[in-house]
Amino acid sequence: MGFAKRAVGGEERVAVWVRHQFTLSEAIEAVLASHAAAYGGSLRVVVGELSVRGVRADLKRAGRGRQLDGMRVPAVGAAESVVRRCQVARVRGQLLRLGMFPSESHGSGCPAQEVVVEHQFTFAEAVEAVMAVKSMVRPAPGRRIVPLTAAEVRSALWWCAEHGPDDELMERWRLEPADGPVNRLAGWVRGELVRLGVFTGPAAGRG
Repeated sequence: MGFAKRAVGGEERVAVWVRHQFTLSEAIEAVLASHAAAYGGSLRVVVGELSVRGVRADLKRAGRGRQLDGMRVPAVGAAESVVRRCQVARVRGQLLRLGMFPSESHGSGCPAQEVVVEHQFTFAEAVEAVMAVKSMVRPAPGRRIVPLTAAEVRSALWWCAEHGPDDELMERWRLEPADGPVNRLAGWVRGELVRLGVFTGPAAGRG
């Protein structure tokens, strides 16, 4: 099965679709993040009436954001803690009223809302995603490495879309010399992505 290709501003990209699940608490965070973004990052404007369509749009936006930030919840300053608690309670009540989640007194487990999101990766982003799941590979002259498969690439992109990049590996890459093991891994991944036809190249280095 081939990869969906996109061209954005003349830049080659590959697309994958990912099913993101949100628990009630995660959905509340997604709605609040979207609301705050609309008001310059502040939660002091009262959240208005929500709709199922609007909430699902917020969840899709949050799903796309996981590609860069993973599932981390941004820290909230103490000055906004009281306002935040009020907003959380308001959003929670509306999500329950809309029937998107059962009330805490009904059902079992952690029911979730699911949205399907298209994630696009540039060549550089795809290289980073594959490096994260192949970080134990150590390419070196004369060493035989099992070739990468299309299934492994797709799995890596799915993983990155859900959990975000491996920040620790990226920091090691930034600091190490040009002939270091992470740079050799990056070069191997670039070549494999071109060989598999995921990208046509040229295989640019890390900027």
